[in-house]
Amino acid sequence: MNIVFVNTYCGSVGGVEQNIADVVDGLRERGHQCTLVYRKESPNGAVAYRSRFNQTVACADDAGLTAELTRMINQRPPDAIYVHKVETVRPLIPLKGRVRLVRMFHDHDECCPRRHKYFAFSDKICNQPAGWRCWADLAFIERDLTKPTGIRLRNISTHALELRLNTELFDTALTASRFMSDELAMNGFSKNRIRCLPPCVRMSERQPVPAPDNHEILFVGQLIKGKGVDLLLEAVAKLQRPWHLTVAGDGNARCSLERRANELGISKQVLFAGWVRRDALDALYENCRILAVPSRWAEPFGMIGLEAMHRTRPVVGFAVGGIPDWLENSVNGFSVPEGDTEAFAQALDRLLSNIDLTRTMGLNGRHKLNSLFAYDGYIDKLLSILQGKEIM
Repeated sequence: MNIVFVNTYCGSVGGVEQNIADVVDGLRERGHQCTLVYRKESPNGAVAYRSRFNQTVACADDAGLTAELTRMINQRPPDAIYVHKVETVRPLIPLKGRVRLVRMFHDHDECCPRRHKYFAFSDKICNQPAGWRCWADLAFIERDLTKPTGIRLRNISTHALELRLNTELFDTALTASRFMSDELAMNGFSKNRIRCLPPCVRMSERQPVPAPDNHEILFVGQLIKGKGVDLLLEAVAKLQRPWHLTVAGDGNARCSLERRANELGISKQVLFAGWVRRDALDALYENCRILAVPSRWAEPFGMIGLEAMHRTRPVVGFAVGGIPDWLENSVNGFSVPEGDTEAFAQALDRLLSNIDLTRTMGLNGRHKLNSLFAYDGYIDKLLSILQGKEIM
């Protein structure tokens, strides 16, 4: 197949770009041609990223993107254009009906003007379609520290138009979880065109190290409100067993989280490690007993769970968004009700008090990963979707 990927960035930025890289590696190993059309170059690893593709093309604006994709269709029509994270799909409108268009919806941006999918005032997950509630939740206001007021206004009407274009444009809309599939359907996407394709991570085949008999809890992720580290701090402050928490990551909430740890009287038991390199992160996983996923927002999937399962570490997490698709309660960890820090603490205590249970759940996670989230199976399913075959 000849597949054209469309994404805002070329280079290492986040989970979207990593997913594209993993997919392209698998496709090219099978002899498929992969081209990347992008708008911006990441300052991190752009040269190495470009080398993954047969061809890469930078487009400065919307008109350039439309022109480049049209040129490709006229010269050598791709079998599919696979769209990922873009600011707008308007440049793709002239391509409708001329080539197969598939999009992976990585997050809530198209369906939620606030992007977070939880209410501003209650912090509860929103299970409603975009509409009048967005106005009531002040979704037309967003933070912008470059402005004197610290905020700027978002045009919800423009967002609604972009959402409608997405519902009409794509032959197939891909999601990573049942939650995301339901979200698209609730917002006007045809159920017949939605396909759930849980992601995978191409990981090493080395044998995992059994969970150590220690009291180490690990969090890995951005330090932003949606990741719920404040909820995790409240939970560990309630633990009955000895414990230590390492927080690996950085973000705009770090200072407030450090203050919160002080307020709770637990600062000596919490290490804020900052951003951690991949090789150092491996060591943190090996040294931890439990991975905590205290997300406040509805994780579209929660790739960190697969990382833990690969390393035979049980997970304690809130049952929000796509997390229940991989975190099976009492099997590979504990899934607790949204925002319930008491239940979160009880689940952590159970694992901290029983090393046999910890290791059994870790092994269960590894088996679940191999059976449901295998890399080759993922590539097989994606190819069938890009080809327009209905096997799912």
